[in-house]
Amino acid sequence: LARPQGLLKTAREHRAALALAGLLGAALVLNGTRAVLLGLGAALAAASWSDRNWRRHALAAGLTLLAVASFWEVMPNSGRNLRTLIAGKPGDESHRTRLTLWRVALDIAGERPVTGAGPGGYRAAFGRLHPEPLEAEKTWGNAHNLFLHQLAERGIPGLLMLLLLFGALARGAARAARESGAEGLWALTALAAFAVMNVTESAWQIEQTATLFLFAWLAGAGPRPGAENL
Repeated sequence: LARPQGLLKTAREHRAALALAGLLGAALVLNGTRAVLLGLGAALAAASWSDRNWRRHALAAGLTLLAVASFWEVMPNSGRNLRTLIAGKPGDESHRTRLTLWRVALDIAGERPVTGAGPGGYRAAFGRLHPEPLEAEKTWGNAHNLFLHQLAERGIPGLLMLLLLFGALARGAARAARESGAEGLWALTALAAFAVMNVTESAWQIEQTATLFLFAWLAGAGPRPGAENL
């Protein structure tokens, strides 16, 4: 199959794409979640690595992300920035909450490295390992990191299976990007963003988010209907 040289054929399509990108960028900044920006950066990096048509935009995209992240550090956001986290100033509770949740996940994995605490076991073990309330909550059922959560509840074998799954998805998306162009690139960039997003969330365990991601991956890297399938 011939690789498409460009998806946007007319000036009107280019303007519409730029307007959509501007709206998306504004939404990401106002959302106040740095992990979303990191996910977008991972998607752009995956696109630039896979497709030569994207490589010429890689530097501009990286500088744009850096500028947005720098702006986000100084905009009013209740102290949720890296400066307060590093300096230990008040206002960085959301950052420290995640660090605590990750530490508890590692403590659980240290107790049961092979079997883990079992499905739902994180919630049961949290109160024992961290008896003090965290953001006024006495118990938490999610480590807010898919990989650490999997390690805590299903042990090292469960984490390895999760990584194997992501590796298979990455291999299929990369192959589709080489063979079918735009559709495969969609799958590859969606996977990159989804993987980074799961560093601070357990989005794989949210049915709506996981289903949307799998739809994007299948649309881009899934089998194409052929005469033998009709």
